[in-house]
Amino acid sequence: MRGAAIGLGAFALLPGRWTAEEFEAPEDGRLGRVTVDRVDVRAGPSIDSPSVGVLDADTIVPWLRERTGSHPLRTNQRWVETPEGYIWSANLQPVRDQPNTPVSSLPSTSLGEGMWAQVSVPWTDFVLANPPARSPWLRSASKPRLYSSQVFWVDQVKTESDGRTFYRVFERYGYGDIFWVPAESLRPLTAEEIAPINPEAEDKRVLVYVTRQSLS
Repeated sequence: MRGAAIGLGAFALLPGRWTAEEFEAPEDGRLGRVTVDRVDVRAGPSIDSPSVGVLDADTIVPWLRERTGSHPLRTNQRWVETPEGYIWSANLQPVRDQPNTPVSSLPSTSLGEGMWAQVSVPWTDFVLANPPARSPWLRSASKPRLYSSQVFWVDQVKTESDGRTFYRVFERYGYGDIFWVPAESLRPLTAEEIAPINPEAEDKRVLVYVTRQSLS
C-alpha cells in the first residue's frame, strides 16, 4: 500500500504500511520480521545447515512453528520454521498484521487531548512533521519506520479528501520528533491496559536476575 499527500504543503508523499501481498499468513496469524541487515535461511534448524537463501531487514515471513536446533555458543537454541527454511529466532521479531479502524476524534485525558496507541502491524512508514530529525535512532535510520508493539502518544487526527486517516504521533518522552502515521497501523490502548498495577502497594521493585536472564 502506498500513501498519498498529507495535504500540508511542506509534506512529501507518505508511504504506507506492510501488507500481506506476497503470501498467506498462517491460520494463527503469526509472522516474523527480520531484525538484522541480512539473515540466512537454513535448510535445517542448525547454524551448520546449508543456506538456501538470504533475507534483508524488515522482510516478513510466515512463522509456522518453532524447533529446538543447534547454534553453538549461544543460549538461544530456538529456530523458526518458514515455508522456505529455518531462521534463528534471535533474528526474528514475532509480529502480527492487525490493522485497525481509525478513530475520528481523540479523548480528553490528564495529559491533554490524545491517546496512547500501539503499532499493531509488522511495520509502518511515516513522515517527519518537524524536520530535521532529533532522535539519534531516527538520524541513523536508513528507512524511517515504526515497528510492531511500539507505543506512542497520538495528539492529532487528520482525514484526507480520499478518506484515509492519519495520526500525528508525538514523542512525548523522547527528543520531540513528530510523525504522521497511517492510522490503521496503530491500535488505541484502553484505560485498563495503562492503569497502574496494584496501585495500593507501597513497596514496588523491579527484580533482574542476570544469571537466569529474567525480569519480574
